[in-house]
Amino acid sequence: MTNLDACEIRAALEGLPHETSYGEPTPVGQVYFPQSHLKALHPDVALVKGMRGAGKTFWWSALQDEQVRRLIGESHERTGIDHRTELRTGFGVRPALDDYPSKDVLGHLLQQANARVAWRTVQAWHLAPHDHPLQQKEDWVSRVDYVQGNPDRRVQRCESRPALGGWRGD
Repeated sequence: MTNLDACEIRAALEGLPHETSYGEPTPVGQVYFPQSHLKALHPDVALVKGMRGAGKTFWWSALQDEQVRRLIGESHERTGIDHRTELRTGFGVRPALDDYPSKDVLGHLLQQANARVAWRTVQAWHLAPHDHPLQQKEDWVSRVDYVQGNPDRRVQRCESRPALGGWRGD
């Protein structure tokens, strides 16, 4: 066993990258892919549970990078992920109102509709073609109103697009 003094250990710990814990992009060369994460990375898995530090935010960030998706696809076919896999962010560590409602906006939406409608609106927003009327709505309140008031139209236009987590417009 090698004896390290406290200063060497402290210096090594300070040299570790901080950004991987906060949803920052991870360089492909720093991606480690444990077998135990295979199931959690499969596109048909709608919810990933894990304790703090298990890698949920790391993979949320890493999977947004096409090179990382390519690496995963080349390493493990069973994940169902490769460079052709499209990813849409429906919730994240940083605000992105173009992609998903903020905490405050979501609170407001839940006063107007139930959580299922709000979540399905986020999904429909990402899946709807560019010419779909939903894409013309400028804010999350009007998008939820549209989805809540037009369930059949949403189904007809969006159900043919494959969706993460099994949403097929039902």
